[in-house]
Amino acid sequence: MDGVPSLELGLPRKQSEMQMKAGVTCEVCMNVVQKLDHWLMSNSSELMITHALERVCSVMPTSITKECIILVDTYSPSLVQLVAKITPEKVCKFIRLCGNRRRARAVHDAYAIVPSPEWDAENQGSFCNGCKRLLTVSSHNLESKSTKRDILMAFKGGCSILPLPYMIQCKHFVTQYEPVLIESLKDMMDPVAVCKKVGACHGPRTPLLGTDQCALGPSFWCRSQEAAKLCNAVQHCQKHVWKETPLHAGEHA
Repeated sequence: MDGVPSLELGLPRKQSEMQMKAGVTCEVCMNVVQKLDHWLMSNSSELMITHALERVCSVMPTSITKECIILVDTYSPSLVQLVAKITPEKVCKFIRLCGNRRRARAVHDAYAIVPSPEWDAENQGSFCNGCKRLLTVSSHNLESKSTKRDILMAFKGGCSILPLPYMIQCKHFVTQYEPVLIESLKDMMDPVAVCKKVGACHGPRTPLLGTDQCALGPSFWCRSQEAAKLCNAVQHCQKHVWKETPLHAGEHA
């Protein structure tokens, strides 16, 4: 499908290729990432990302393909929302363009690639292993040339909202810092952390009444205000489900 990043498996980038250049302001970084947040939250972008995630299922072993598709259908809106929740300030601090006082500073050191965590042999939820595999493959696929090209275009598209002098500087920033931006996105897609956040995985524990049902996804989260609070999904339900049922809006207010 046009506009959907290719998800062919790619090899990890060498650290020597991650050397950064100086001269980009904190403000430019903040503007670019803020625009990307809006892009990620648009309906068309959510659909594109969902299609991209579905392609991941095609490279999974046949035994888990069906589980992968169910996982994508259930959790892709939450995954997009989770990435979009990360503030521009945190992203720009993460790639070392903004200091604690949001002053610009140069990045000279290569950014270390964080290894993916080992699979947990414990039973942590019916979709837990499938979720972690999906996120691991997606993270690796950020290294493919076609995916990088689409992400680079998305970042440069954010520059269009700036005045001309800043727009030029913004595009230079995107070109120079593309490797570390890609690496930052990979780190934000840490399989264990993300899958716990969306409720697909939980730590080994004695189940409490109802909490295992959070792994059922939005169909359970948004059933009631209590279920949404239990699964930490109130914001998701307000944005994607409850707003579509005005007759019941008072119940969730």
